Amino acid sequence: RLLNYARLTSPPLAGGRLEVQGTAFGIYERERFDDRKGEFGLARINRNATATVGGSAGGTAYPGKAHAVDWFLEATYERLSPVEELASPAAGPVQNRVALSAGIQDEVRLAGERLAIVPALRYQHLRDAVSASFDLANRPRGPRRVVERDLWSPGLGVSVRLQPWLELRGNLGRFQRAPNFSELFGVRGSIQGRADLRPEQGLNRDVGVVATAEQVGGLRDLRAEYVYFNNDVEDLIVLTPVSPRAFRPENISGARLRGHELSLRASAAKAGWELNYTHLDAQDRSPIPARRGNQLPGRPSDELYTRIDLFHRWGSVYYEFNFVSGNFLDPANFQRVPSRDLHTLGVHLAWGSHVRLTFEARNLTDNQVRDAGDFPLPGRAFFGGVRVRL
Repeated sequence: RLLNYARLTSPPLAGGRLEVQGTAFGIYERERFDDRKGEFGLARINRNATATVGGSAGGTAYPGKAHAVDWFLEATYERLSPVEELASPAAGPVQNRVALSAGIQDEVRLAGERLAIVPALRYQHLRDAVSASFDLANRPRGPRRVVERDLWSPGLGVSVRLQPWLELRGNLGRFQRAPNFSELFGVRGSIQGRADLRPEQGLNRDVGVVATAEQVGGLRDLRAEYVYFNNDVEDLIVLTPVSPRAFRPENISGARLRGHELSLRASAAKAGWELNYTHLDAQDRSPIPARRGNQLPGRPSDELYTRIDLFHRWGSVYYEFNFVSGNFLDPANFQRVPSRDLHTLGVHLAWGSHVRLTFEARNLTDNQVRDAGDFPLPGRAFFGGVRVRL
């Protein structure tokens, strides 16, 4: 994988009322999947090369003291070159995508900046030049075709500051998302693409409250946030099993994802703590009687993350705990992945003001767990790094 990224930011313009920046980027990735013994049911050797180039421009304008307008424009070109080494011919048809995106957000603060209203709109035009037909293994065959889509995602956010330390927030918006090339054509380990996926679209709703305090007793930088969300999605893209070891994405015609999210953060003189907990009720709302009301595949009901940092003049030591409850692999809720918990311990060492050393031990208990796709995750693992800043 090769990543190239360059950003140019202008100094404040028009007397500080305008900020502008531009970005150019290029990404090249090449991967190879070997399943010549058919252990995943794919029985082939694949090589995929993906190249993406693009650029964007954006900025912020300040028409008034309590008024900010953010905008962006982006153009990207993506190219996927698949090769199946055991097939004849080996090289498959190249798939291309041109994406043009634009967005604008207008933030207005009223009532002494206690009320904020933020309407936003995002537009994306996609032009895919892809194969028109595929065989049962999702290998592209036949003539090419051009598919063009226009995707719109409007939204509105509102926040009200009830007290200097207490804020109420809410968001409402519709969205559309087209499947990416990995979901359409990719072969990644046990995951195989599906070329006939439809774009997702739905309605997102959330409301929450944020409480902050600079200091309470010996604690500083306190922040507590609670959010309730309720989202309805059509043609949701989820991973489902097609064999005991192979998965591919499919569209769920109707889905409802609702739940609660709680996050806490605080620090003291030589310590810091953060916690995030999410409870999710992800229901299949499709018209199929045997599946309606089931838990969506790959959507665990409970996730917990917490981290504790202890600071010293020579660096810091931290501990992380992550818990993910059991979830199902299939829409019928027959195949279940058990819950998993992971412990991580790490240390940062500062050598002067220019050198930083890092050591981390993940999955300390060597818990042998599998992810939502039933793919085995690493056991106990150790990582080290050196960062030098001149």
